[in-house]
Parts: sequence; C-alpha cells; structure tokens
Amino acid sequence: MQQIFMSSEEHLVLRKENILYNTFTMSEGGVCPPGVGIYDIRNYSVAEADTFLYQPGEVVLITIVMPIIWAIGAISNIAFIFVVARIRRMRTVTNYYLLNLALADIMFLCFAVGDKVGRYAASPIYNDQYGLKAVGCVLLNYFVQLSYYASIFLVTLVTLEKYYAVCRPVQHRLISGRKRTIRTVAAAWLLATAFALSLIPGWFKWTPLCFLWPDDEKYESLPNLSGYCLPISDIFLSIGNGLQTIPFFVVMILNFLMYGLIIRAVNTRVAVRENQLASTAVRSIQMRNQVVRMLIVNGVIFFICLAPYQCSSFAMMITSATGNYVLSDDQVEKVMWTGRILSYVNSAINPFVYTFVNPRYRHAFFEAFAFCPSIKRHLVKKAKMEENGSSNISMDQSATIKRTQNRKESTATTDSQISQIDTAPVVAHDVAI
Repeated sequence: MQQIFMSSEEHLVLRKENILYNTFTMSEGGVCPPGVGIYDIRNYSVAEADTFLYQPGEVVLITIVMPIIWAIGAISNIAFIFVVARIRRMRTVTNYYLLNLALADIMFLCFAVGDKVGRYAASPIYNDQYGLKAVGCVLLNYFVQLSYYASIFLVTLVTLEKYYAVCRPVQHRLISGRKRTIRTVAAAWLLATAFALSLIPGWFKWTPLCFLWPDDEKYESLPNLSGYCLPISDIFLSIGNGLQTIPFFVVMILNFLMYGLIIRAVNTRVAVRENQLASTAVRSIQMRNQVVRMLIVNGVIFFICLAPYQCSSFAMMITSATGNYVLSDDQVEKVMWTGRILSYVNSAINPFVYTFVNPRYRHAFFEAFAFCPSIKRHLVKKAKMEENGSSNISMDQSATIKRTQNRKESTATTDSQISQIDTAPVVAHDVAI
C-alpha cells in the first residue's frame, strides 16, 4: 500500500492512503452528512482501528513532554528579551539578531506545539484538524513555516556578522551600523515570508471525513467527523519537502564553512606577539577561546536539533519520487516524533546556551533579575571591570601594532596590511559581544 507523507512540522502524516482516495460522497444512515467523504472501517479489527487513534507514547509526548518544553521555551526566551531590553550594554548588533531569533522561537513553539496539543484536546482521532477549516489550515501552517525559516536565516546572519567582524574587520567597520542591522533583519523576515507563502498549496485543501467505526463499545463515544489539511495535488508534497529541506542543508553548510574560517582566523590573528605584555596575552587567549566555544556550541546544537527532522523529510521526498518505501508506518512515526521533539527543544534552550557559555550573558541575566541592590551593584561593578579589561587589551594591542607600523619602511599601506593591523583590536572588541 502506497504511503503518503507530508514533511513539514505542521503537515499531516497519513497512516492510511484510503483516507485520501478510497472515500465516497454519500450518507450512511444519517451518521455522515451528505457530501462528506466516508471511510468505512467497520470490518477492521480493534488493533487496526486503533491505528487511527493516539497511541500511549504519543499521549505522553503531547500531554506532558511538549507542554513542559513549551513552558521552558516561552519563559527562557521572554527572559532573554527582558534582559536585552533592561541592560543597556546588551543592546548590541549580535543581540539584536538573537532577539529576533527569540521571537521566532516563541512563535514556533506557540503554533507548532499549540497545534499538537490543541488537536489532541479537540478530538481523540489522530491528527484531526476538523476545527481549523480552510482558513485555519493556511494561517496555522503559514506561521509555523514563517518562524522556521526566520530561525535558520537569523542564525545565518549571526554567523555572517561574526565572520565579517573577525575575518574582514575593515569591511565590517565600513558596513556595520544600526540601520544596516535593521535592514538585514527585515530582509530575513521578508525572505522567510516568501518561503512560507510558497508552501501554502501544500496545506490549502481542507478535507472533511466521516469515520464509520467498528461495532464495539470502545468506539461508541468517538466522533464520526474529522478534517485534514491536505495539498491541492500530490506534486506539492515533493515541492514542500524540497523547499523545506534544501534551504536548511544549504544554510547548514554555509554556517559550518564560516565557523571554520572564524576559528582559523581567531587562532592565527589573535596570536601572542613578542611585544605584548604577558597579562594581555593571557587575556587575549581567554577571549579567543570564549568566542570559539560560543560559535561551536550555538552552531552545533542548532543544526543537530533540526537535522534529524530535515533528513527524514528529505528521505521522504526521495522515497515518494521513487516509490521505494523502506520504513513501515510505525517506524516513520517514531522518526518524525523524534525530529519534532528535538526541534522544539532547540527553540527552548537557545537562551540557556547563551548564558551558560558566555559569562557576559550570565552576568547580565543575574543583574536583570537581581532583587537585592547590593548584589546588583556587585554584578554591575564586575561587568564594568570586565569591559575595562577588554578596552585595555585593545589599547595595548593598538600601541604594539602602532610601534610595528612605524618601523615599516614603506609609507604606503595596502588593504591587506590594514586588515592585518586592525584585526587584533577588532577581534578583542567583537569577542566581548
């Protein structure tokens, strides 16, 4: 039996092809209204009929695990937004990108997790979307896709910003600024909107269905009517898979390439020079290691959490095109649920990554939520000392480089020499975020 799958987070994973094709538009003894498709499973065994209901493991995930993830994600992302808004020194270019990423994560958790919990609360039939109607199908899935694409584009912008700050400091100084940051963030949201709108045909067709349950006491209280958000045609299944997975893998490759270039630049350009003071050298190494850890942790966690779901979606696109299905329905369900939970976890833990990896974020968090004035004064004083330390490093490095520059025989300075001269102080400033 051919299997039909829809890859994106909000799409229906159909367990039986008959729901789509082997239906009739006729009334069955007044149970089903006229003009609604009927799926007759009265001759199914109890085990077969139960496949159209939520399984025990799915009930645990939907009623316990997912609400916990949603609560943690909402609180953590709102707390991060509050910290950036309250602590003036946290209003940086990088944090402006991360602020928008937090908004995208909140949107994703509210619509994706809220949809799953809402479906279960409204109907015991698996993935029943009867209450959405056509307008609900479009709006719900649009916002889920919008938040997904915005997340991957904003993560890429953060990486690109750091790449220019570390590897191309001269160009970064020329193009950086508040207006440019606002424009790039707006462009990311507009691009995400375009991708999300292009996927609307994949869930535009709301299809009602009437179930005729087996004659068993267990099914007497179950509703007969259900509804599903389905594509206009089968071709949009593969198109949706491609539009979702291909941009993700392209962005992932680009990010990891930039991570490698940043790490190499930090290792080579923030090197200990013979004229530097010992304390300055130690501080430079510490700051270098800090930015490297942040890049690795943020990037690896983000893409590892999203990769399983996107890999399974890509595999479904290939198998749907070739007709060679390797996994059973149950195995596909397990893979999809694993990918969903990991994507939800990723949206919930980003603020924890910032605070645990980077002391500056951690101090700002405690400072924003410190109720004791003495503790708050201590945290502010400590943060200022760290900032002054960073400034002193830049001054020492600038003086050292200036002495080196004065010893040069040539009075003309090429663009490459400017890049080498300015790199150390720029890196020290960028690491402080």
